[in-house]
Amino acid sequence: MERIFLGLGSNVGNRLLNLMEALRGLAACGGIFVIHPSQCHIIETKAVNAVGDTREFPNYLNTSVEIRTTLAPKALLDTLLGVERSMGRIRSTRWEPRVIDIDLLLYGQQQIRTRHLAVPHPELHRRQFVLCPLAAIAPEVVVPGRGATVAQLAHMLMHPSVRSPYPRKVSSP
Repeated sequence: MERIFLGLGSNVGNRLLNLMEALRGLAACGGIFVIHPSQCHIIETKAVNAVGDTREFPNYLNTSVEIRTTLAPKALLDTLLGVERSMGRIRSTRWEPRVIDIDLLLYGQQQIRTRHLAVPHPELHRRQFVLCPLAAIAPEVVVPGRGATVAQLAHMLMHPSVRSPYPRKVSSP
């Protein structure tokens, strides 16, 4: 089975309990096997608002987890959305506070772009709150289409002067 990584976040209610409940909910789903949930690295970050939105939202707790699954990518996404719904998540407005948010970050080395699913997550390389917890559990994983490991991408976000490690063409002698 492929290495699959999820990002989890919560900024409503007991955020830590919400993350743990989401991990239990994922583990209870048929065909999903959570790998080393006790090794999750949890960080707290300010909520990201839509451009121009000046409202203050509660801070997030964010983490990443590795799973294995027998589910195809779209079926996995549907299952993740089901876990969110079972915890009371209602998707009404983008950027809203949420009891739980579960994002499919990486599905092995697959690159998927459909109307309902984008893997790797399209904002993965721009979000420190995703890359830092992911780098804690999978620093060596290469992000498809980016030509860089998770650790390299996280380092570039923290140190913007670092040049991209995208592969370059090497001319033959």
